[in-house]
Amino acid sequence: MSVVVVCECKSRFELKDEFAGTLVECPSCGRTMTAGDASVATAVEDPIFGRDLYLLAQKVLRINESYVVADESGHPLLFVERPAHLLRGMLALVVGFVAAMMALVVMLIVIGPFMPELQENETSTLASVLSLLMMFVDIAVFVIVMMAAGKKRHVSFHGGANQSSPRVIEVLQDKKVQFPTRTFTVLDGSGEPIGMLSKNFLHSILRKHWTIRDGRGRPVATVREDSIILSLIRRVGAFVPLLRFMRTNFLFFKFGSDRELGEFRRKRTILDKYVLDLTTDPTRILDRRLAVAMAVMLDTAERR
Repeated sequence: MSVVVVCECKSRFELKDEFAGTLVECPSCGRTMTAGDASVATAVEDPIFGRDLYLLAQKVLRINESYVVADESGHPLLFVERPAHLLRGMLALVVGFVAAMMALVVMLIVIGPFMPELQENETSTLASVLSLLMMFVDIAVFVIVMMAAGKKRHVSFHGGANQSSPRVIEVLQDKKVQFPTRTFTVLDGSGEPIGMLSKNFLHSILRKHWTIRDGRGRPVATVREDSIILSLIRRVGAFVPLLRFMRTNFLFFKFGSDRELGEFRRKRTILDKYVLDLTTDPTRILDRRLAVAMAVMLDTAERR
């Protein structure tokens, strides 16, 4: 059993039953109240999200990215699927490549005639800078057009062992192309928004960084890689195959503070297996539905 506390500010959060009768602080407005008070709380049992520990395992040999979320004993709680849209993705690659080639031709027509003159006038440095700029522009055109031509990849969470079970959460990709911040809206089983997940690409250059917001758009938690040093080593791993097998762990913190709310750690296995441990958040500042959605996105959206 757990105690669900409803604050006067309409915020709702759950606590373990051992906190019934104790003073707790609302994570949204900071108001202090007594957990278990009949005027503000009721006792309910949530078989999926009324817990602090989750095991995640990616299913292999599937076109779509699929995961099983289980409890400590391995009993399946959720089946998660993110469609790959393989044919649409291949078409997007072709469209992006064609657009990049057309952009390159245009740049060569506009800038190309001036390149020999720049080199002859001992301004080869400027010529090199222009060549490098053309390369970056061409890559940007390829990426942007490819993303725009692709399809949004939403994530569905089903309350059972397969996709035929009722949907309890859905994570929607808000836009195909977003910079510098990409956002995902989290819906409950009835289609009501319960929060938002966002990643700022500029903040994530050296260390991956996400923000979790509640249904009102207020930041609740931040998620980042466990170590800046390991983060930099993992960036090198993109070019060194041996380093690609390094574990990537993430820590959850209460927004605006160093208070740790949980950890998402990768187990030492060949296949992707993870543990989402939220035992350091006994007052349930972080909605478990948002935490589980964030855990899945840390794997699938980071392309690991």
